[in-house]
Amino acid sequence: MDCVVDGAFHVQSRDVNAEVNREFASARAIAALRRIATVEALAPDVGEFWVQRRYGYRCPIAEFSIAVGDATIQFCAFGNEARFVDLHDVVPALLAQDKHDLEKAVEQSRLRLFGRSARIELASARFLASEANLRLDDAGLLQSRAFSEEYARESITLIRRALRRVVATRYGVALLLLAAASASATAAAVDERVVDATNSLVAPWGADRGRSRGVVE
Repeated sequence: MDCVVDGAFHVQSRDVNAEVNREFASARAIAALRRIATVEALAPDVGEFWVQRRYGYRCPIAEFSIAVGDATIQFCAFGNEARFVDLHDVVPALLAQDKHDLEKAVEQSRLRLFGRSARIELASARFLASEANLRLDDAGLLQSRAFSEEYARESITLIRRALRRVVATRYGVALLLLAAASASATAAAVDERVVDATNSLVAPWGADRGRSRGVVE
């Protein structure tokens, strides 16, 4: 008699919230289910030639929503620790105005070595005041869909452009003077090395000439 073990794991959920059903359906192993729910073994189903293990689970679910402009974003938190698994791109929704203001400030601020950079500094500070914008490379936030990879990529490029303008405006002249001084010092060092090298070539040649004259005389 052959015996076949099927390791397939399926979770059934009939909640009225589609997100809840999707989350439980995505659990492909009992360990994944236990991360958000309390699981207990039930009596197995037994047939003439098969046995199927069964489990029951309990999971507190908290639901709430926030209004962002004219839109409403709904969230579900699972388990006793209220674990969020899908944040529905809440960061771009909440911080859209900050990103827009920084984009405008960058567009209207030229890269220059003098002048005032108050507007772009203010927009940059407001954009970076959000912890999420300081954690754009956080894999956990990406996985929980706090923001998309596109938002992270665009924001990183944007803040780099903004900070280049701030640094250039504030410290551009000083950096130029420092670069000029460094170049002058480098040129002087090169000249000194050239002189040393010339002297090292001339000295032996002069000594040899002196000895030669002595022999001839």
